[in-house]
Amino acid sequence: MTRLPKTTALILLALVGSATVAAAESRAAAAQSRTGATQSSVPQLDLRVTCSALENSDIKIDTERCLKSENEARATLANEWSKHSAADRDLCTQTAKLGGVESYVQLLTCLELQQAVVAERSRGPSLDTDAPLMRQRPAGLPQK
Repeated sequence: MTRLPKTTALILLALVGSATVAAAESRAAAAQSRTGATQSSVPQLDLRVTCSALENSDIKIDTERCLKSENEARATLANEWSKHSAADRDLCTQTAKLGGVESYVQLLTCLELQQAVVAERSRGPSLDTDAPLMRQRPAGLPQK
């Protein structure tokens, strides 16, 4: 499997997620106007399903280790929550609850990715320095 350079992956994520971000921003603004406030603290997630083994499955889950990872992610979120926009918090909270398997690790990862996308967009268009520049047409391609 070929790995994309970090910048390319972030740009693809930005392109795919831009409509989702706009929708989340719209929902967050609507929720804020209805309630007069945004979610000011880390939401409570139900980790019972996340950190338990699936029925009829050979996959073993170390519940103690899983809960430790989730609690560490929650502690990080508690320290950084106010640094993220309300739209990002709303979008990522919804993402972290998808499919009935709630996860602080997923929530933290989503917020970090959103932050990376914003940082990448603010830099503007640039060449990916990891990729070689094509100065001539590859030999295997037919001529125009």
